[in-house]
Amino acid sequence: MRTLLAILLLAGAATAADPLVDQVLSQLPPGLHPTVLISQSDPAGLNAGGDGVTSSVVAVTAPLFASAREVRVPAGLSPAWKATLHAGPFPQAVAKGHVVLASFWVCAPLMTGGRSGTVQAYLERSAAPWSGLGSAGATCATSWRQVFVIGQADQDFAAGGMHLALHIGQQEQVLDFAGVVVLDLGSGVDRDHLPHNAITWPGMEADAPWRAVADQRIADLREGQLNVHVLDADGNPVAGAVVAVRQRRRACAIGSFTGGESPIGEHGAEAQTQYVHFYRDIFDRATVPLYWADWGWPSRRDDYLALARWAAGTGAVLRGHVLIYPGWQFLPHELQALKGDPKALQARCLAHIREMGEAYKGIPLREVDVTNELRDLPDLTAILGRDAVVEWFAAARAAFPGAKLALNENTILTMGGLTAANQDTLLGWYHFLKDHGQAPDVIGLQGHFTEMVTGPETVWKILDRFAAETTAELQITEFDVNTLNEEAQGAYTRDFLTAVFAHPRITGITMWGFWQGDHWLPNGGSWRADWTPKPAGAVIEDLLGKRWRTHADLTTGADGRATCRAFRGELDVTASADGRSAEAVVELDAAAEATIKLPRP
Repeated sequence: MRTLLAILLLAGAATAADPLVDQVLSQLPPGLHPTVLISQSDPAGLNAGGDGVTSSVVAVTAPLFASAREVRVPAGLSPAWKATLHAGPFPQAVAKGHVVLASFWVCAPLMTGGRSGTVQAYLERSAAPWSGLGSAGATCATSWRQVFVIGQADQDFAAGGMHLALHIGQQEQVLDFAGVVVLDLGSGVDRDHLPHNAITWPGMEADAPWRAVADQRIADLREGQLNVHVLDADGNPVAGAVVAVRQRRRACAIGSFTGGESPIGEHGAEAQTQYVHFYRDIFDRATVPLYWADWGWPSRRDDYLALARWAAGTGAVLRGHVLIYPGWQFLPHELQALKGDPKALQARCLAHIREMGEAYKGIPLREVDVTNELRDLPDLTAILGRDAVVEWFAAARAAFPGAKLALNENTILTMGGLTAANQDTLLGWYHFLKDHGQAPDVIGLQGHFTEMVTGPETVWKILDRFAAETTAELQITEFDVNTLNEEAQGAYTRDFLTAVFAHPRITGITMWGFWQGDHWLPNGGSWRADWTPKPAGAVIEDLLGKRWRTHADLTTGADGRATCRAFRGELDVTASADGRSAEAVVELDAAAEATIKLPRP
């Protein structure tokens, strides 16, 4: 309450014609001339709905508003949008390229004992496919909190074409909402100078106890003992030999989605050079696109195959994403003509899987996402039934005989960990497939974070649950943090990567892009468009390029031996003495012995 009053006094809004709008304008950089799309001083205009959801207008004590829309969610829902509050649609048109900023106030009046209310906010289309243009997540307690959401129109929107949607079904909770303002800021806006939300999480303190636990786990799980024995051509030990140990690939490979665009020509020579650097010195995993859509396969067949071959040539572990993305907006339009013929529709899906397997023969895909986001995208299963997914997995197992098959899902590790209902749904799919003889080899857990991030120990609890209830590999498949708060983005990137790298069942980690010049959410990139690193980029360079990547120079003793701790995986080991050298590739697990024999002078 005191924070809100202070903001009001600073804004000088006590005498303003519209104090809600003036309070938000006071937080914007100078020179902007916004158009007001919504100023919702009357919460009766906020529309709540969902499974079992009830709402009412209640009186509150606050400088900017006297009443709020109180919404009661009786239980956690999957997906969380089954309990939603809407503001809009916006009564005015929004032009392509315009930046839209929304502000609202929220509190959780009944939360006690350190618990928080939670809300995920989206600026989005007000009709199907409801795709978002900007999002933010926030937790709240008993005091009022202001939340900002920033998006950019990707097309011209007519009046009524956009709205603000607040998803609140993550848990049983009571939330009060008030003071909604939405502004069209126009084009050419420097989003870095717009207000952003504070980001906090349990365990963010520098001395938080989980950090020491994670470091010890990483040493135990991810490192091994490398013993090198250097001999001369006659088998005698060579003292004083110089031994260089360089990481070729980590056993728990870490990398990135290589982008919907190609790093082999789409963005020019500098981008090509940078991509080579990243996949040589930092990354050792790459996810390549397999999207079956009007904008993907087969129209981009040549691009997709060239990109996969390029990524394979870097030596990276390859993952393919995704064979069947089961929402109409992610599928070829032609399939919609088969809605009334389930048998023909399923036959077309199976034929596509076989076609992809044939096309990717010879490309070493370690894993393939068979399907993705079944919880939010039921378009195909509503027609074909759940058994159709079993058939997709069986067809993929035949089409990609050397690959592990993955079931990929979102909103499991995010939202502050308030995802129990989503976890239940994903585990239900896993056990259904297992019971029908097609257990996924890999469970892919996306990690698209907004400002509502999840504490490391909560991440561990969720991973522990999947480790206990499945036999699948667990992987982080799509990590990014979409925020204007660059310092917090960097700090959370360090904590999240450290936490998941320290978990014994994690076998791979993939960021969903790293460069703003080719990122589906530019604010989620860790390197700016000019390739300078944001704080998150500096963290990634430190962890992946230095701390978790072996780069050791040793000298053999009188017995010709040298030892070191190294990260498990493939290591290039070179021994040199008296102008002679030899090398070996060593696969390190808990321990490995490498004998290198030098040639004769």
